[in-house]
Amino acid sequence: MFTGVSLLLFTLETFLPQPVPGGRIGLSQLITLLVLYWYGWREAGAVLLARVLLASLFAGGILGPVFILSLGGGITALAAMAVFRARLASLSPLGVSVIGATAHNLTQLGIARLLFIRQANVWALLPYFAWTALASGLGIGLLAYLLGYRIERAVLAE
Repeated sequence: MFTGVSLLLFTLETFLPQPVPGGRIGLSQLITLLVLYWYGWREAGAVLLARVLLASLFAGGILGPVFILSLGGGITALAAMAVFRARLASLSPLGVSVIGATAHNLTQLGIARLLFIRQANVWALLPYFAWTALASGLGIGLLAYLLGYRIERAVLAE
């Protein structure tokens, strides 16, 4: 179910304008973040991997640039979020989400530079990706906080 919703959000996001060239808001990360908080990093990793595999099949094939960039950024983001969540239990989903978005963007820029773009000027995009990470991380974190709270209340009320 979580993989399906994550894939749906990923697909819906393709219809939104990109904040920077090649950049996305990361709506599917909302599901990864919620699963991380509710079930843990292993389950969040399974949802992430399934979404990346399925989305890559739809958007360019396995082992293509979409797959490599999505998987690299997703794994790094999840690892960073899981570590900070475990080490700083008081850190809200907003902070955890910003950390994940930042790790995701840095990893994708690094992979793009190493594998796809041979010019060093790819790092000129860093300020734009940093602002995008901050804005999208806060937005996704706020959604996770609000939705998570409402869903948990609804489940506990039953």
